Amino acid sequence: MFGTQLKNELLKLFARKRTYIGFGAFVVVQCVILALLQLPKAKYRFAVLLRDNGYLPEEYYAGLTLALLIILFTLTLLGALYVALVGGDVVAKEVEDGTMRMILSRPVSRLRLLTVKWLAVMIYTFVLMMFLGATSLVAATGYR
Repeated sequence: MFGTQLKNELLKLFARKRTYIGFGAFVVVQCVILALLQLPKAKYRFAVLLRDNGYLPEEYYAGLTLALLIILFTLTLLGALYVALVGGDVVAKEVEDGTMRMILSRPVSRLRLLTVKWLAVMIYTFVLMMFLGATSLVAATGYR
């Protein structure tokens, strides 16, 4: 029963169009960050940082380093905000649609209901982070 509830919750979550807004927002922010990292001043400051630590900038200013920088900046700017918005939306959507009363009248505990919703958001977050990693790696390695 728990698996069925989780499957249905994931279907509801991924059926909404606004669930995919985050994927688009992350791609846009990644492109902006990659473009900003290509500015001469950013390249210079990064090269100084690498030289001060004993590394060659030509060797380390490449795809994997840029992908890591993109992920760090993107998660700092959007990560927690978007996950919190989706997590709140999962519960708020039930209240908005008027189905929360019907759900709570079933013989399912509130703890179980919120656990299923929490797991659905965690699975969504995992998928979003894998997407973020893959797209940043593709964008950064395509740079070189």
